[in-house]
Amino acid sequence: MYDFSRLLNRMERKGISQRKLAASIGISANAFNNKIKGRSFFNAQEIELICDVLAICQADIGMYFFSKTKNAPFSALFTEHLFSCNYYCSVWNISMQRLGEAFL
Repeated sequence: MYDFSRLLNRMERKGISQRKLAASIGISANAFNNKIKGRSFFNAQEIELICDVLAICQADIGMYFFSKTKNAPFSALFTEHLFSCNYYCSVWNISMQRLGEAFL
């Protein structure tokens, strides 16, 4: 399981509610809440949009989205690790795509 307390604190400091952030990234408030509660995962595009809205730099993404909660079962950690790898591969592809577009 992931700990989203830093993300929630950042939202509070910026004055952005879960409902408002969910709408700004194109998902329902219920879907956003399910992701915060660990019932589903944020995808790479959602993370990128959240970072844009909350002004989270790329170097800090792990701190906001991939901090582990204590006492998570091994199977959950394994699943989350696979998701993390998929996410970072997606971010790398997006970054490389943007880099390529910058030189066109």
